[in-house]
Amino acid sequence: MVDRENRIILILVGFLTFTTLVHIVSFECFFSTSDTASSRINITSINEVREIRKPVIAANGDKVKSDVEVKKSIRPLEEILKLAGVDVDEELKQSLPPLEGIMDMYGPEPIIIGTDRCETFRKTIIKGEGFVGPAGMFNTGTNLLAELLKKNCYLPDRVEKHGRGNFGIRDQVPWGKHSPVSFRQHHMAKMGSQNVNQTSFFPAVVIKDPYTWMDSMCRHPYEAYWMGKKDHCPNLVPTTESEVMELKGEKTYRVHVRYSPDTIYYDSMAHLWSEWYQDWIDAEFPRLMIRFEDLIFHTESVVEQVCSCAGGKAYEGPFKYIQDSAKENKGVHKGANGLVKSIQKYGYPANRVKSFQSEDLEYAKDNLSRDVMEMFHYRTP
Repeated sequence: MVDRENRIILILVGFLTFTTLVHIVSFECFFSTSDTASSRINITSINEVREIRKPVIAANGDKVKSDVEVKKSIRPLEEILKLAGVDVDEELKQSLPPLEGIMDMYGPEPIIIGTDRCETFRKTIIKGEGFVGPAGMFNTGTNLLAELLKKNCYLPDRVEKHGRGNFGIRDQVPWGKHSPVSFRQHHMAKMGSQNVNQTSFFPAVVIKDPYTWMDSMCRHPYEAYWMGKKDHCPNLVPTTESEVMELKGEKTYRVHVRYSPDTIYYDSMAHLWSEWYQDWIDAEFPRLMIRFEDLIFHTESVVEQVCSCAGGKAYEGPFKYIQDSAKENKGVHKGANGLVKSIQKYGYPANRVKSFQSEDLEYAKDNLSRDVMEMFHYRTP
């Protein structure tokens, strides 16, 4: 009886000893690999979250990319300037706006309207007879686009048919780049457009944020005329008693623009911007519409798409930026911005409205075309 009890006790002791040893070994093995394993698990989990993070849906139905995706979609400003041949020192680096502010204003990617019509243009024009060039309101970067296209694009069919020197890039659409789209097929610009078939011309229309555009118009009004620009501009509505008297019963500062041979009247600068670009949106023939801001912050992507859409090819070698002002007559266009100044000027959100009075901002909010604003992702301040 005693021997049997002793055997049972020995068996129990042995079992407990074996179990304890197993736990000790497992415990040691776990801690010997825990640093590597746990780090691996955490990294994998973070990466999975980054990869599967769902895009936020904005109120207008457009997708807003996640932080990880956004960082990949806009090139650092220092890199843009270095590619353009600018020597970026510490002082310049500190003056550059943060990418977050730029993306908050204009989104992480360029907006291009009309790419669905590119193939139609290429198929319907006579081979070798095509052209591409800019259109746009005053102060929207049409000269910049023309120079970028000349340095980086050519139409191979035109070169093949007409020889070297016939690259197919023009400074403007043949009916006049600042003229309303209704002038197409009814008007010929004075300079070098007499022998251009207007239906074989592919327009690249440049639009600019209406708030910075109105500010630019105050400095360079070109063929636009309106009252009271000296101390109050951008001026859409009268804000003082003397201005009310000056307008003699008019509720807004009406603008008239001389488009040779016609003059067209608009209720305000906000109406000029809205109506001019709405007509281009409604146009049924092939055209592209691009943003001025994307010519600054997404230069290569935009120029390449305009070029290829018109049937063009990029020159071999690195992309060529425009560092200085693209406006030819510096005397006429005194104060025109080069690349560095453009980035500094248009990259800070506060610069959009710093020249506006509250009454003008309120009027702009109510009278700028919401459809055009939303299409190009221009936010109301």
